[in-house]
Amino acid sequence: MQKSKSKAQAWSIDLIIAGVIFILVITIFYTLLAREPKADLQELKREGNFIGKKLADPLAGDCAFLEDNEVNPEKIVACYATLPEDFKKENNINSKFCIYLVDQEGKIITVGGRVGFGDEDLTLTEDGVGGDVNCGEIMP
Repeated sequence: MQKSKSKAQAWSIDLIIAGVIFILVITIFYTLLAREPKADLQELKREGNFIGKKLADPLAGDCAFLEDNEVNPEKIVACYATLPEDFKKENNINSKFCIYLVDQEGKIITVGGRVGFGDEDLTLTEDGVGGDVNCGEIMP
């Protein structure tokens, strides 16, 4: 009688261990699957510096609106009129970005009625325009 009791106990312990391992594997799988890929900080810095240089490069096309640390009004209107997707493709940019202007008081300046130039799902918070606004949003 003693033999069958120890076999049953070993079998139940094996079943418990297998269940714990199964739950652990499922948990790890869903944890890894649910993670959103985060942009590499160095890549973000590189792309940010690159965009800044492009804005001041006279050979960079429509979005080169900085001339001697001054904003060229005609060029910035042309930049805001281009599609951010085209800008990203032309310049091999993978990250989301938003280019916008602020005055000395920190209030966002609209250009051609737009709040900024870039990915529309990025939100800017600024009380001077009435709260949160999306990048590129057209203001009335």
